[in-house]
Amino acid sequence: MKYFIFSILLFSNFCYSMTPFEMEVVVNEKQKLNLKGVNKVKAYFTYHGGDFSIFSTDDVASMEKRLSFGLSSDPEKARKQADERINNSLAPEVMKAYKAKILTLKYKLDKYPAIIFNQKYIVYGELNLNKALQIFLNTGDKK
Repeated sequence: MKYFIFSILLFSNFCYSMTPFEMEVVVNEKQKLNLKGVNKVKAYFTYHGGDFSIFSTDDVASMEKRLSFGLSSDPEKARKQADERINNSLAPEVMKAYKAKILTLKYKLDKYPAIIFNQKYIVYGELNLNKALQIFLNTGDKK
């Protein structure tokens, strides 16, 4: 009986170590439109209690355009207007927009798409997120 319980614990630990708890996808805007399997992978992470996010490297430029639209030509007034916009409604969007840049620097990403698992493993060049997840499950976090 002790052997049976130990075997189950060992097997469950092995299975747990194979389950990714985080998947961060870094793409440009064109690649973002061509991603496949987004809903299935999102459902997988929801089911397993993990985190799934997609970040575009083009979001910063888009955010800066939206942020600067209609600002005063007076630099001091423009700064105050921008601060108000960020503090009132755009703060979460600004944070998300810069996350792609932060991930690029943190992991020294040199090509996209880059799919980061558990803040440790990276799958490059795969637009099919189901396939990227399968690659990780087959070769990733095996303890």
